Order: sequence, then C-alpha cells, then structure tokens
Amino acid sequence: MNTIFRKFILGALIAALSLAALPLTTAFAAGPTPPAPGATKDPATVNARLELVFAHQQTRITRIGEAVTKFETMTKSTQTLIDKAKANSKDVSAVQTAFDAYKAAFEKGKPLYEQAKTILTAHDGFDASGKVTDAEKAKATIKSLAGILKQYETTVGETFKTLGQALKAFRAANPRSTPTPAPSNG
Repeated sequence: MNTIFRKFILGALIAALSLAALPLTTAFAAGPTPPAPGATKDPATVNARLELVFAHQQTRITRIGEAVTKFETMTKSTQTLIDKAKANSKDVSAVQTAFDAYKAAFEKGKPLYEQAKTILTAHDGFDASGKVTDAEKAKATIKSLAGILKQYETTVGETFKTLGQALKAFRAANPRSTPTPAPSNG
C-alpha cells in the first residue's frame, strides 16, 4: 500500500511540474477578445457603459455646481487668510498671483458650467433616472458633455493646480509654529 501511495504522489508531482513548465499563453492576460471590426456590439453592454459615463459626468457637474455655490464664501475667506499672512510680514505674492488667476479662470468657467448644466437637464437619450432610451442620442449627449468638461478643466483646472502648488510652497517656506507641549512629570 505504501508503494502505491508513493507512485501516486510521484505521478502527481511529475504532472504538476510538467504543467508548470508549459508556457502560458497571453489569451488569459489579454482579457476578452474585442469584437471584430464591423461586428455588432452587445446593446446591453453599450447601454451600461453609456449610463456609467453619464453618471460620472453628472457627478462632476454637481461638484462644479457646489464650487460655484460656495465660490464667493471661499474667495472671501481665502483672501482674508492671505491678508493676515501679509500683515504678519509673510511673502504672499506668489499665492496672491495664483489666487487672482484662479478667480479669473473660475469666472471664465461659469458659462461652461451653465452650458453643461443645460445639456444635463435636457439629458437627450437618457430618461430621468439616467437609463439609456436612445443610444445614438445618448452618445451625442456624452460627447458634448465631455467636450465642455474638458474645456472647463483646461480653463479652471490648471489655475487651480497652480494655486495648490503656490500654497504648498508657501507652507513649506512658512511652517506653522506649534507650541511644544510641556514635559510631563508623571
């Protein structure tokens, strides 16, 4: 019985090693085979993808809307902080320049937001819950929203990044002075 068990284990080990030595094909790594050019795509898959992209665009436009709503409050408080730092003899020229550029770009971006909001409200090709009703109209809606959002990103996004970099440089040059805690005698 012992020799039968050994032969079985040895056979299984040889089979496992020979399978491990075979080269793996890239068919598994490549994922599903894309449809051939001119082949029809699965409408359910296309619709699901359109709905996903549309939902993502809705989220982006909602976030922009929140920024538009809070813009005045945010700019006032940011300007107050810049003025405080300037009053404390800190060099805020780079931050002020970046902030002014951001405010100007944001104002230029507001019409783009309004345009995107109008397209989103019309939601051609989609029903009120974001489900595709007409795939071709839905594709056109997504394409037009993508163009507007790209313009918005170009207009506002770069100045926002520049402002963030200026703030980071300012913080590095002017670290907060935190009081050191008193040592405990316990």
